[in-house]
Amino acid sequence: MENQKVNNWPKVTIVFPNWNGKNDTLECLKSLVNLNYQKNNLEIIIADNGSNDGSQEVIKQELSKMTGYANLKLIEIGQNIGAPAALNLAIKSAKLNYDYIWKLDNDVVVDQNSLIYLVKEASKNPKIGMVAGTNYYYDQQTTVWAIGGKVDLTFGLSRNIGKNKQDQDQFKKDSSFDYLPGCALLVKKEVIKKIGLLDEKYFVYYDETDWNIRAKQAGFDLVYLPEAKIWHKASRTTQEGSIFKNYYLTRNKLLFIKKFNHKRLNVVLPIAAICFIDLPFRWIFRSKIKDLPNILKGATWGIIDALSDSTKERILK
Repeated sequence: MENQKVNNWPKVTIVFPNWNGKNDTLECLKSLVNLNYQKNNLEIIIADNGSNDGSQEVIKQELSKMTGYANLKLIEIGQNIGAPAALNLAIKSAKLNYDYIWKLDNDVVVDQNSLIYLVKEASKNPKIGMVAGTNYYYDQQTTVWAIGGKVDLTFGLSRNIGKNKQDQDQFKKDSSFDYLPGCALLVKKEVIKKIGLLDEKYFVYYDETDWNIRAKQAGFDLVYLPEAKIWHKASRTTQEGSIFKNYYLTRNKLLFIKKFNHKRLNVVLPIAAICFIDLPFRWIFRSKIKDLPNILKGATWGIIDALSDSTKERILK
C-alpha cells in the first residue's frame, strides 16, 4: 500500500461523534494527523452532540491547522441526538466519494499505520465488508481491550475475545467473529449500500453490534487484523454505575433481542426478568452497593421502555 500512487489509494471518510470530550477528540485528531496515508484521499467529519464544554471552538481551531485533506468538517448538532444518529449525519454529509468509512470513537488513539493495514486487507476480497484491528487499553498499552466478539442472538449476550490479555503476538487474522470492536471500524461502501446505516433507536450501546450482525447476515465477512493497532479510553463518556448506562444497556439488550428474534415475547419477557434480578447481584459482587438505586432505576425504566418499544428520550435522574 505504501508504494501505490496517490490516485490509486482508496478514499476514506473518517467519522466520529463528540459529546463533552474535547480533550479526547483533540488527542484523536493528533493521532490522525500522523497517519501514513495520502491526506488528499481522506476527509474527517466530527459530529458534535450539543457539547457544553467548549468543544466546538477548540475542535474548529484544531481543524483549521490541518492542511492537505479532501475535507474537514465539524457538524454542530446543538443537542444530544445519540451516537448512531450523529454518525449517520456525518456519513450522509460526506463530500468525498468514499470507498470506505472509518468509524471511530472520539476517545481512541490510532497507530500511524493502522489505516493502511485495514484498507489493504479490505481491498483483498469483495466479500470483506468490515475490518478492525487490535484494541488496547489506553493506559495499559499492551493489554487487549478487544479484538472481536461472539454474540448470542437469543439472549443478547456478547463476549469480547482477548479482553484483558497481554498481547504476546498470539492473536492471528480471524474472520470467525460475530462482531468487531466499533471504536475503530472500517466499513466498505458496499456494506452501507446493502444494509444501510446505524440503527438510531439504540442511542448508545448495541448500535455497532447490530451493524456488524446485519453485515454478516447480508453475506459480508468481518475480519480482525492484528497488525492494525488502536488504543481506547474505554468508558470515558458514561459512568459505570449511572442510571444512564444501566438504562441504555438494559433497554438496548432487549431491543436487540426483539429485533433479531422477531419480537418473540416468550423469549424477551424471561430475559427482562433475568436482567432485573441479575444486575443488583452483579453489582453487589463488585462491591458497588452504593450504586444499587441507580442500577435498579435504570434497569426498571429500560425494561419498561423496551417492552413497550419506546425509543423516546427519557429524562434520566
